[in-house]
Amino acid sequence: MAAHKIHTHELRTALDRILVAVEKSHGSELTLDEDYYWHLPVEDALDLSAEPNITAVGQVSDDLAEIKQLLRNDEPVVAIWHDLPTLLAC
Repeated sequence: MAAHKIHTHELRTALDRILVAVEKSHGSELTLDEDYYWHLPVEDALDLSAEPNITAVGQVSDDLAEIKQLLRNDEPVVAIWHDLPTLLAC
């Protein structure tokens, strides 16, 4: 299977456009009514040969606390494997 590539500046532009559209539709502050969700590991989401084994639960309030902590830090993100899924969960 061929690898797919995209530049980070393309992702940044696409995400910015999505956030602009969200802000136009819903305002600058979002209310998330549900706190818990099923956590599907990326590996399971990409393996179409098997049914996903969902055994973990994520928590929006925990994800938001992690995002706010990330924003308070002056250090660059060093745990992409952890911080990116947290952002995607919200």
